[in-house]
Amino acid sequence: MIYTPITLRASAAVAVPTTEYSVHDVAKKTSVATATTSNKLTDSAGAFTTTAGNGVIVAIGDIVKNTTTGKFALVTAIDSATALSLSADIMADTNAYSIYPGIGALINQKAIELQVILDVTAAATDATDTLDVYVDTSFDGGASFVNIGHFTQVLGNGGAKKFIMGFKAAPIAASNCVAFTADQAAGAALQMGFGDRIRVRSVTVDASTQNASFTYSVKAHVK
Repeated sequence: MIYTPITLRASAAVAVPTTEYSVHDVAKKTSVATATTSNKLTDSAGAFTTTAGNGVIVAIGDIVKNTTTGKFALVTAIDSATALSLSADIMADTNAYSIYPGIGALINQKAIELQVILDVTAAATDATDTLDVYVDTSFDGGASFVNIGHFTQVLGNGGAKKFIMGFKAAPIAASNCVAFTADQAAGAALQMGFGDRIRVRSVTVDASTQNASFTYSVKAHVK
Protein backbone atom coordinates (compact mmCIF):
# COMPACT_ATOMS: atom_id res chain seq x y z
CA MET A 1 0.00 0.00 0.00
CA ILE A 2 1.45 3.39 -0.99
CA TYR A 3 1.23 6.59 1.02
CA THR A 4 -1.38 9.20 0.04
CA PRO A 5 -0.16 12.78 0.58
CA ILE A 6 -2.31 15.45 2.23
CA THR A 7 -1.16 19.06 2.28
CA LEU A 8 -1.96 20.45 5.71
CA ARG A 9 -0.13 23.73 5.09
CA ALA A 10 1.34 24.82 1.79
CA SER A 11 4.79 26.38 1.90
CA ALA A 12 4.44 30.06 2.75
CA ALA A 13 5.88 32.68 5.07
CA VAL A 14 4.17 33.68 8.30
CA ALA A 15 5.33 37.06 9.53
CA VAL A 16 2.77 38.01 12.16
CA PRO A 17 2.61 36.47 15.65
CA THR A 18 -0.55 34.35 15.68
CA THR A 19 -1.98 30.92 16.33
CA GLU A 20 -2.63 29.61 12.84
CA TYR A 21 -5.06 26.79 12.00
CA SER A 22 -4.96 24.79 8.78
CA VAL A 23 -7.93 25.41 6.49
CA HIS A 24 -9.29 22.59 4.30
CA ASP A 25 -12.62 23.87 2.96
CA VAL A 26 -14.01 26.90 1.15
CA ALA A 27 -15.03 29.88 3.27
CA LYS A 28 -18.54 29.96 4.68
CA LYS A 29 -18.48 33.74 4.61
CA THR A 30 -16.14 36.52 3.55
CA SER A 31 -16.96 40.04 4.65
CA VAL A 32 -15.79 43.06 6.69
CA ALA A 33 -16.10 43.80 10.41
CA THR A 34 -18.24 46.82 11.30
CA ALA A 35 -17.14 47.46 14.89
CA THR A 36 -14.24 46.93 17.29
CA THR A 37 -15.02 44.79 20.35
CA SER A 38 -12.48 42.76 22.32
CA ASN A 39 -12.50 39.05 21.43
CA LYS A 40 -15.46 39.51 19.11
CA LEU A 41 -16.24 39.56 15.43
CA THR A 42 -19.01 42.08 14.82
CA ASP A 43 -20.60 42.44 11.41
CA SER A 44 -23.92 44.26 11.04
CA ALA A 45 -24.58 42.17 7.92
CA GLY A 46 -23.23 38.94 9.41
CA ALA A 47 -26.46 36.92 9.38
CA PHE A 48 -24.76 34.37 11.64
CA THR A 49 -26.96 31.44 12.61
CA THR A 50 -26.68 27.94 14.04
CA THR A 51 -29.48 26.41 11.98
CA ALA A 52 -30.41 26.14 8.32
CA GLY A 53 -32.15 29.16 6.86
CA ASN A 54 -31.24 32.34 5.07
CA GLY A 55 -28.20 33.06 7.21
CA VAL A 56 -24.65 31.72 7.38
CA ILE A 57 -24.46 28.59 9.53
CA VAL A 58 -21.61 29.07 12.00
CA ALA A 59 -20.44 26.47 14.52
CA ILE A 60 -18.32 26.67 17.62
CA GLY A 61 -14.82 25.67 16.54
CA ASP A 62 -15.04 27.34 13.12
CA ILE A 63 -11.89 29.21 12.07
CA VAL A 64 -11.92 32.98 11.61
CA LYS A 65 -9.06 34.51 9.63
CA ASN A 66 -8.52 38.25 9.67
CA THR A 67 -7.43 38.61 6.05
CA THR A 68 -6.27 42.17 6.67
CA THR A 69 -3.72 41.25 9.36
CA GLY A 70 -3.24 37.50 8.81
CA LYS A 71 -4.28 36.57 12.36
CA PHE A 72 -6.47 33.58 13.29
CA ALA A 73 -8.98 32.68 16.02
CA LEU A 74 -11.65 30.07 16.71
CA VAL A 75 -15.36 30.76 17.21
CA THR A 76 -16.17 30.11 20.87
CA ALA A 77 -19.82 31.26 20.88
CA ILE A 78 -22.49 32.53 18.50
CA ASP A 79 -23.69 35.60 20.38
CA SER A 80 -26.22 36.84 17.85
CA ALA A 81 -26.85 37.21 14.15
CA THR A 82 -24.25 39.98 14.05
CA ALA A 83 -21.65 38.96 16.65
CA LEU A 84 -19.35 36.00 17.34
CA SER A 85 -17.12 35.40 20.37
CA LEU A 86 -13.54 34.49 19.44
CA SER A 87 -10.67 32.69 21.14
CA ALA A 88 -8.34 35.63 20.51
CA ASP A 89 -8.67 39.39 20.07
CA ILE A 90 -7.94 39.61 16.34
CA MET A 91 -10.70 41.76 14.78
CA ALA A 92 -11.16 45.52 14.44
CA ASP A 93 -13.58 47.74 12.58
CA THR A 94 -13.14 47.60 8.76
CA ASN A 95 -10.88 44.51 8.93
CA ALA A 96 -11.73 41.92 6.29
CA TYR A 97 -12.36 38.35 7.43
CA SER A 98 -13.22 34.86 6.27
CA ILE A 99 -14.91 32.09 8.28
CA TYR A 100 -13.94 28.48 7.52
CA PRO A 101 -15.22 25.13 8.82
CA GLY A 102 -12.97 24.01 11.65
CA ILE A 103 -13.32 20.29 10.98
CA GLY A 104 -9.82 19.59 9.64
CA ALA A 105 -8.78 17.33 6.77
CA LEU A 106 -10.58 14.01 6.30
CA ILE A 107 -8.53 10.84 6.68
CA ASN A 108 -9.47 7.50 5.16
CA GLN A 109 -10.93 5.55 8.07
CA LYS A 110 -9.10 2.44 6.84
CA ALA A 111 -5.72 4.16 7.20
CA ILE A 112 -3.24 2.36 9.43
CA GLU A 113 -0.26 4.74 9.43
CA LEU A 114 0.22 8.50 9.43
CA GLN A 115 3.49 10.30 8.81
CA VAL A 116 3.59 14.09 9.18
CA ILE A 117 6.49 16.16 7.86
CA LEU A 118 7.34 19.72 8.91
CA ASP A 119 9.62 21.37 6.36
CA VAL A 120 11.01 24.74 7.46
CA THR A 121 12.77 26.33 4.49
CA ALA A 122 13.58 29.71 6.08
CA ALA A 123 13.97 31.01 9.63
CA ALA A 124 16.39 33.88 9.81
CA THR A 125 15.37 36.43 12.43
CA ASP A 126 16.03 36.55 16.20
CA ALA A 127 17.01 33.58 18.34
CA THR A 128 14.20 34.46 20.73
CA ASP A 129 11.51 34.21 18.02
CA THR A 130 9.83 30.79 18.02
CA LEU A 131 7.61 28.59 15.90
CA ASP A 132 5.75 25.67 17.48
CA VAL A 133 3.81 23.33 15.18
CA TYR A 134 1.20 20.90 16.54
CA VAL A 135 -0.64 17.93 15.02
CA ASP A 136 -4.24 17.62 16.24
CA THR A 137 -6.71 14.83 15.51
CA SER A 138 -10.45 14.38 15.95
CA PHE A 139 -12.29 11.21 16.90
CA ASP A 140 -15.76 12.73 16.39
CA GLY A 141 -15.83 14.14 12.87
CA GLY A 142 -14.21 17.45 13.73
CA ALA A 143 -16.44 18.45 16.64
CA SER A 144 -13.43 18.44 18.96
CA PHE A 145 -9.67 18.01 18.61
CA VAL A 146 -6.92 16.63 20.81
CA ASN A 147 -3.20 17.24 20.36
CA ILE A 148 -1.19 14.13 19.53
CA GLY A 149 2.05 15.68 18.33
CA HIS A 150 4.27 18.71 18.91
CA PHE A 151 7.26 19.16 16.63
CA THR A 152 10.61 20.33 17.97
CA GLN A 153 10.44 24.08 18.50
CA VAL A 154 12.04 26.12 15.70
CA LEU A 155 14.05 29.22 16.68
CA GLY A 156 14.05 32.41 14.65
CA ASN A 157 17.72 32.10 13.75
CA GLY A 158 17.65 28.35 13.19
CA GLY A 159 17.59 28.33 9.39
CA ALA A 160 16.14 25.48 7.32
CA LYS A 161 15.11 22.34 9.20
CA LYS A 162 12.98 19.26 8.52
CA PHE A 163 11.20 16.98 11.00
CA ILE A 164 9.02 13.88 10.71
CA MET A 165 6.52 12.42 13.16
CA GLY A 166 4.80 9.03 12.84
CA PHE A 167 1.58 7.57 14.23
CA LYS A 168 -0.25 4.24 14.10
CA ALA A 169 -4.04 4.08 13.84
CA ALA A 170 -4.18 1.72 16.82
CA PRO A 171 -2.42 2.75 20.03
CA ILE A 172 1.05 1.23 20.20
CA ALA A 173 1.31 1.73 23.95
CA ALA A 174 -0.98 2.50 26.84
CA SER A 175 -1.65 6.25 26.89
CA ASN A 176 -2.31 8.43 29.87
CA CYS A 177 -5.59 10.23 30.39
CA VAL A 178 -5.11 13.69 28.91
CA ALA A 179 -7.29 16.78 28.77
CA PHE A 180 -8.52 17.82 25.33
CA THR A 181 -6.87 21.20 25.91
CA ALA A 182 -3.46 19.71 26.78
CA ASP A 183 -0.55 19.98 24.34
CA GLN A 184 2.34 17.56 24.11
CA ALA A 185 5.82 18.70 25.05
CA ALA A 186 8.04 19.91 22.20
CA GLY A 187 9.42 16.96 20.24
CA ALA A 188 6.82 14.52 21.62
CA ALA A 189 4.10 12.37 20.07
CA LEU A 190 1.17 10.81 21.95
CA GLN A 191 0.71 7.30 20.54
CA MET A 192 -3.01 6.94 21.23
CA GLY A 193 -3.88 6.45 17.56
CA PHE A 194 -5.60 8.98 15.30
CA GLY A 195 -9.16 9.67 14.30
CA ASP A 196 -11.03 10.55 11.12
CA ARG A 197 -9.78 14.14 10.92
CA ILE A 198 -6.43 15.87 11.25
CA ARG A 199 -5.32 19.48 11.35
CA VAL A 200 -2.10 21.38 11.91
CA ARG A 201 -1.90 24.27 14.35
CA SER A 202 1.05 26.58 14.75
CA VAL A 203 2.02 29.27 17.25
CA THR A 204 4.41 32.02 16.21
CA VAL A 205 5.98 34.25 18.86
CA ASP A 206 7.97 37.41 18.17
CA ALA A 207 9.93 38.09 21.34
CA SER A 208 11.63 41.34 20.44
CA THR A 209 11.48 43.60 17.39
CA GLN A 210 8.38 42.36 15.51
CA ASN A 211 10.36 40.88 12.63
CA ALA A 212 9.66 37.17 13.09
CA SER A 213 9.44 35.30 9.80
CA PHE A 214 9.18 31.57 9.19
CA THR A 215 8.56 29.86 5.86
CA TYR A 216 7.33 26.29 6.19
CA SER A 217 4.99 23.59 4.97
CA VAL A 218 3.32 20.62 6.66
CA LYS A 219 2.34 17.47 4.79
CA ALA A 220 0.74 14.26 5.98
CA HIS A 221 1.30 10.90 4.29
CA VAL A 222 -1.35 8.28 4.99
CA LYS A 223 -1.50 4.58 4.19
